Amino acid sequence: MIKRVLSVLMFLVLLLALTSCDDPNSLTFSPMLEVLPSSMSLYEDDYSEKINLSDLVITNLDTESLVFSIITLPQHGNVNHYKTKDGIEVYYTPDNNFYGEDSFIYQVTNGKITAQNRINIRVRSVNDIPSLLNIRLTAYENTSLVINLENYVFDIDSDHLIYTLSLLPDYGFVSLNGSILTYSPSEGFIGNVTIGYMVQDEHNGVNSGYIHITVVPKPSYLEE
Repeated sequence: MIKRVLSVLMFLVLLLALTSCDDPNSLTFSPMLEVLPSSMSLYEDDYSEKINLSDLVITNLDTESLVFSIITLPQHGNVNHYKTKDGIEVYYTPDNNFYGEDSFIYQVTNGKITAQNRINIRVRSVNDIPSLLNIRLTAYENTSLVINLENYVFDIDSDHLIYTLSLLPDYGFVSLNGSILTYSPSEGFIGNVTIGYMVQDEHNGVNSGYIHITVVPKPSYLEE
């Protein structure tokens, strides 16, 4: 009799245990949300580079409930994020002529759990060729004209620049010492001449321009 009672009790205990395990409400659910750091690399003159933030999320939550945001903006560019069929894509655009290190911090939340991490960015430098102006000047007959070409040239990279002549004038003589160009018109010449000049930076970036000079009679009040 006692054995039968014990058997019934053991059966009831086992049945209760099995029933409780089959009850999904009895299981403990631990929500998890983690986001990974990552990095981007692009060149100075690239328009933009993108990264998919959805690929950096580790979670057991409903991904449709997740909200992405940028909580710390980059210092040397701007970011825009869009929801696409592939996930949340962020586009980073560097400031004009910026190169170096940058970063931004993104955040993901479902309203209850929040995670954030940093995206590091490396913008590689690209050599910019010197920019220059075509020059138009007036010179007096039988009088030398001195031109400092540095006043007409700009290099955003602040490179050391080398100046050379690419076209000599038809009438007169020209000399070049560093960036200082001296034009001496032929004796008695009145008219127009053109001189070509080139500028090269230390990374072999080259640009060229022209100097147009009009030689006019010397005013009588300047005559000796």
